[in-house]
Formats: sequence, C-alpha cells, structure tokens
Amino acid sequence: MKYAARIDMQQLDRFAEHLKSMPSGPSLNFYSFPGKEGKPIIASDMYPPIGHPKVPDFFGFLCMHQYGFWHDDGQRYTAPLYGTMNGRKDVKGSDLLNMACMRAFNKNDAIFVPYNLARLSDKEYKETIFADDNGTIPFRDIEERITMSREYGTHLDETYGDITTLLVASNNEGAQMCFPQERDHRFTQPRQPPLQYFLNAIGNVPGYNADKWQKKNLLLAMAMANRPERFLSAEPSDKHWAPIVDYHLMRLALRTGIVMIEPEHRENNIAKGFVTADVEEDVRMHVHAAFRTLIKRSGRTMAEIDNLFWSGRRYCPEDKPVNCEPCALNTVCAKDKELFQPVMRTTAY
Repeated sequence: MKYAARIDMQQLDRFAEHLKSMPSGPSLNFYSFPGKEGKPIIASDMYPPIGHPKVPDFFGFLCMHQYGFWHDDGQRYTAPLYGTMNGRKDVKGSDLLNMACMRAFNKNDAIFVPYNLARLSDKEYKETIFADDNGTIPFRDIEERITMSREYGTHLDETYGDITTLLVASNNEGAQMCFPQERDHRFTQPRQPPLQYFLNAIGNVPGYNADKWQKKNLLLAMAMANRPERFLSAEPSDKHWAPIVDYHLMRLALRTGIVMIEPEHRENNIAKGFVTADVEEDVRMHVHAAFRTLIKRSGRTMAEIDNLFWSGRRYCPEDKPVNCEPCALNTVCAKDKELFQPVMRTTAY
C-alpha cells in the first residue's frame, strides 16, 4: 500500500524546540486537576479516593473501556458520545465512562474485582456500570463490551486474582531465575523493570491483548504509576514508556502539521469518512513514530507530552470550533483545522 501519511520533520523540530522552551508541566495524576493558585481540584466524581484498596481494579476496568466514544451513520463519523450524569447533559466520552464507573464503585466498591466481573449478568452491566441518569449508555458495541469484561475478569481471576497482585509482581518479582533451585548464572536472566514486566503481563489479558501499539495498556500503566499511591514503580524516564496514540492525538498531530495526510486521503479525512484498516494503521504508525522522535528531541518525558496534547484536545475538539488562542501550541501549530482523525471502529482507542 502507498503511504497514507508522512512525518514533517521540519515541523517536528519546530515543536521540539518549542517544547524545550516551555516550563515543565504536570502529568495526569488520575485523581485531581490543577486549580487556581495551584490548589488541586479533587475529581471525586471521576476517580476513587487515595488509599482505597480497590483502586487498581477500578482502573483495570476503566482503562479497558477507554475507546469508541462516538457515533456514525455507517459511512462516516457523526458525533461524539454524550450522556447525562448527575443532571449534567453534556458529559462527554471518557468523562462519561469515568463518572459511570465511579457511580458503580460508590454503590459497590468490589464490583470491578475480576471474580465479580466474570459473573455479573448482562442486566447488571447495563444498569449498574454502563449507565447514566437516563439508563444504559448507547455504546454502539455494548454486547461486545460485556463479553470483553467477562473474559478479562475470568483471565485475571485465574492468573493473578486482581490487578493489585499483578502490580506487586511487577514491582517485586520481575523475571526471576528460570530455575530457582539452581545457582549457576547460566540459568538466570536479567530482572525486568516493573513497567516492562507490567506491560508484558497485561498484554496477555483479554481487553488489553489486541493492540500492538498498547494504547490502553500504557494508559493503565500511567494511571498506576502517576496516582498519588504510586502503585507501579516506573520512573517518567523509563525507556519502556511509549506514546499513547488515540484519536485525539492523531487529530492534533494532523492539525498541527507534525504528521501530514497524503492528498488522496485528505477529502475523506475532512468529511470524517470511514477509512480502511491499512490507512488507519499507516496514520497511527506515523503518529507513533513522530511522537517517539518528539520525546527524544525535546527532552520531555512521554507523560509531559501526553498531558500537553491531551489538554490540547479542549481547544481542538472534534465537534466544536477550534479555539487556538489559549492553546500552548498556538505559535508553532500549522492550524490545518479542517483535518480530522482516521475514522474506524476498533477496541484499541
């Protein structure tokens, strides 16, 4: 297949220099958001409190379902997914899922334990977890989500028991001796860093085993490493961190000009039409490579860059006019505002 996208190295270098000049920014901590005068705003309607023993299981489920928050008409993307939570009618996408899961968690803090996920009925999933003020959230693939949840729960229950046990193994065990009874160095192998061990292990679990770019896997690892409890011992500089490439990042990569869409694909992209799997793969591959290079050349960590571009989605949304002025990337952005992300149904992002 002819390439559908390419990296603009000159634009990437401009961004790298711009990022070098910026003050260090915060990383997402999956607990609070920066408020005025540096005082954090606790997101208690989206995330569990610090120290709750079931926090890892909450995020194991939540991150598995961080994908597909949009509607289509069979030919093109039509609108983001919105729902109503606590009387708010404009709760969007991942925020909607976070709040729905937190509501379920507040009712039963053991609901996301793998043993329980394997045994919940369809009705319990639709009425207790995947639900807003108006009933079941209209996910296009609700049955598939339920099946995925059960398979995830069954696998983890039969292997680690829960996410906490997997985190303990990642932090404390790594790859130990192949034959513990032997002392000969020929039977040993290097200990894996916690992040590498965790990504390898979670990559075998249903719900996390279908995406070679590991978007959901890395998101879960980031939540476990960045939460105030520091469940996963992974430094921001760990070489195993990679870009979290979802549709927000792809949209911003194209609009900023870091990645260029080839002319023959531009019209369909602007029209938000569905693309083939090979076109989607090519765009995603180039965005992944571009941001790996951007991390290296800017000297910024993946978490910093991820947070910067994740925040940028507020100014460069899918369904509303672009608001360039307050965006930290305004002065170097190509401002190709018509462009969109590749449109394809996937459970990866």
